[in-house]
Amino acid sequence: MPAQSARGGMGDCSSTMRDGATSKAVAADALKRLRTSLADVEAVEHALRSQMMLYESVLASLVEGIVVQDLTGKIVAFNASALRILGLTAEQLTGRTSLDPSWAAVHADGTPFPGEQHPAMVTLRTAEPVLGVLMGVRLPGGGTRWISINTQPLRDGHSGPLQGVVCSFQDITARRTHEAAIRASEARFRGLSAQAPVGIFLAGPDGEFQYVNETWTEITGVVPEAAVGRGWADALHPEDRDRVTEAWAESVGCGAAYSDEFRFRRPDGEVRWVLATARILSDDMGRVSGVVGCVSDITERRRLEQEREEFFELALDLLCVVDLDRGFTKVSRSFEQTLGWSPGELLGRSLLDLVHPEDQAATEDVLRQLVEGRATGGFETRYRCKDGSWRWLAWRTPRPSAGSRVVHALPGT
Repeated sequence: MPAQSARGGMGDCSSTMRDGATSKAVAADALKRLRTSLADVEAVEHALRSQMMLYESVLASLVEGIVVQDLTGKIVAFNASALRILGLTAEQLTGRTSLDPSWAAVHADGTPFPGEQHPAMVTLRTAEPVLGVLMGVRLPGGGTRWISINTQPLRDGHSGPLQGVVCSFQDITARRTHEAAIRASEARFRGLSAQAPVGIFLAGPDGEFQYVNETWTEITGVVPEAAVGRGWADALHPEDRDRVTEAWAESVGCGAAYSDEFRFRRPDGEVRWVLATARILSDDMGRVSGVVGCVSDITERRRLEQEREEFFELALDLLCVVDLDRGFTKVSRSFEQTLGWSPGELLGRSLLDLVHPEDQAATEDVLRQLVEGRATGGFETRYRCKDGSWRWLAWRTPRPSAGSRVVHALPGT
């Protein structure tokens, strides 16, 4: 019996030892899992901190202002650009709402912009984004800052309940000032061009017309609505249209100044000659921003030129125009009948080329007196005919205009 009791006591002790070992193993495993969980939590917290630092860095680097407003409209977060654009300190901006009258917000036309119509308040009411709203806000130091505002609803998750609104805005004051200056300049241009005695047109960088003044319409007979785009070209005389449009496209394409004479055919059938000139307009960056030009009615001048051409063609007397630097520029047909030289053979040739050598000095002296503005009473020279013979000519030459070296002459035989 005693021996039997001893074996039973040893069995109980062994069982207790096994139970203690199991408990230690369970505890060790639980501790290991706890440490793993803590490490996971620390990793998540580190990732969240890194994410937050990244978001804060991104917000700080944005040129646009960013503000976050809660469901009541109070501003609870913002970036540095928001403070810079609005001219406020962090203390002044924190807790402020869109309903605050100190914003003194205005619409683009200068009328008051009620706080309840602010894009942030609209988004809080509708849970819908609002884009591209223009607003002027008063700066603490005076003046108005113009901003363009976008809003997005802030939700808990992708489709969770609304928690607030995020507003982003950019300062467009400089752009608006520049646009206002452009509008004022265009208004001055249109005001001046309306009173101009010549036709004025304005085209875009592609050469298509955008504006013509009243005088342009009076000259061409084309109303502004029909002239815009490429409509002006439809009024060109059919014989000039291809040449003019090609020259215009080339000038605009290479940025060169434009000058040409051509005809418009008015709706009533009348033909008008014009002198058109234009120059390229460039912006601050040197890029082509448009073309401005004018047209002058030269119909009467062209008529007189045509009559002069006919007079030179039909005149029985010797008639010529001589540029002392460039030679004959105009010669009547009668030169060919009298001296044998055709107009084509004389144009561009010096008047002195055909003067007899013994008469050269005297002729040069008379021409010098003419240029100096002194009357000469005419002069006589021997002039070589095409067949080699010589013929005496009595030259009558009125004094040229001051500073001119162009002589009009009527040589007689």
